[in-house]
Amino acid sequence: MLLLANLDQIIHDVIRSPFSIPLAAIIFGCAGWMVCGLSSAVSKVLVARGQERTRRELAAYVAEGTLDPDQAVAMLNAGRSKPVSTDRDVQA
Repeated sequence: MLLLANLDQIIHDVIRSPFSIPLAAIIFGCAGWMVCGLSSAVSKVLVARGQERTRRELAAYVAEGTLDPDQAVAMLNAGRSKPVSTDRDVQA
């Protein structure tokens, strides 16, 4: 019980301190910055995974002959500002 009384006094002193608002702003700012960074990294991973899955599916369609290679390249380039290379000698 003595420990809880001391903890209550410490919390009361910290809240009444003139540094409590700037300290809380720094703590919550850093926490928000970390959450944004983590969500950005997860988003990039999910986008890259989806692009790779699409690329593999198109390659499978080209391999079985259902899709023309030029159509697959056009589908990969849809909505991009820099097109994917159409050089057939280069293999990725």
